[in-house]
Amino acid sequence: TYYFQADGSRLDNGFYNNWGRTYYFGSDGARWDNRFYNNWGHTYYFGGDGALQKQDFILGHQNYYVDPNSGIINGTLLNAPYINQYQVGDMACEATALLEALHNKGYANNYNIQSFIKTMPISPNGNPNEGFGGGYQRVTYGIFQSIYPEPLAKWGSRFGNVQNISGSSPTDLQSQLLNGNPVVVYVTMHWAAPQYGNYFWGVGVNNSHVMTLDGYRPGYYHVEDPAGGSYWVSASNFENSYNIKRFAVVVK
Repeated sequence: TYYFQADGSRLDNGFYNNWGRTYYFGSDGARWDNRFYNNWGHTYYFGGDGALQKQDFILGHQNYYVDPNSGIINGTLLNAPYINQYQVGDMACEATALLEALHNKGYANNYNIQSFIKTMPISPNGNPNEGFGGGYQRVTYGIFQSIYPEPLAKWGSRFGNVQNISGSSPTDLQSQLLNGNPVVVYVTMHWAAPQYGNYFWGVGVNNSHVMTLDGYRPGYYHVEDPAGGSYWVSASNFENSYNIKRFAVVVK
């Protein structure tokens, strides 16, 4: 569909407003239908009839939240699956969160948590920078039972496109989510203040916890928490906890 203006010229790279709706015509003059539009630091969506979407919508398995006045997409929900870590162990949050994210992108579908966790790399000396420290079945005091982002991403790469994006800001995480990519994030249990411990390999957060981030909207983030279920958490609680380490692994 094209639009020719009052002087007969074709509208290229421009917006057209009529019937209470907004349309966009690209550099080739064609109306943008079923396409995302990025400008001014925001993302918009033009639907099947070419009109700027100004209400929430769903594409595939992904929900999008839209400001009804501006049409700015200000949130999304990927609807990643929830998996209960306690099916396999008290300290299995990293493996469970990774499998949640992998399944959300269609990877490792022939694995359940029982079979998947058996493929997890184990560090023989308990260094989380090399693999999982200790056993995952139950709490072992004095051992930092975790696997850090680099070996986690390397492990995940055996099953799909998995990358260590540690250092990402909360805004960066939102961009990943908007692009349809769930993120495995390292936070604290119950969003509590960090409790630090000294180990031979460095300082660890003893009350750390790992979960899948699969959505956001103004004032909130959505998580698939292997130990707590699927829920929305306040942006302040999430960001305060995440910013302690900014450890993150994305599945694309």
